[in-house]
Amino acid sequence: MASDQQSTVNGQWSTVNGQWSIASDQRSTANGQWSMVNRQQPAINGQWSTVNGQSPATSNQRSTASDQWSMVDGQWSTVNGH
Repeated sequence: MASDQQSTVNGQWSTVNGQWSIASDQRSTANGQWSMVNRQQPAINGQWSTVNGQSPATSNQRSTASDQWSMVDGQWSTVNGH
């Protein structure tokens, strides 16, 4: 992802041109919703993938190739600032 943080908007997740804009605890997909509780969301080729609208793994972090993301005060931030 390109920014250190992704701001929240309206309490749900949505996609804009294939990019995720973060909204609080959940984000919507065509097949369901993502829960930010005990979920890990790995980035594949710079985008987040879904498995039947559900998170594919279990953790409180989502990872990219070089960064660990964590939810802090309603926002995602990276450990090393990338």
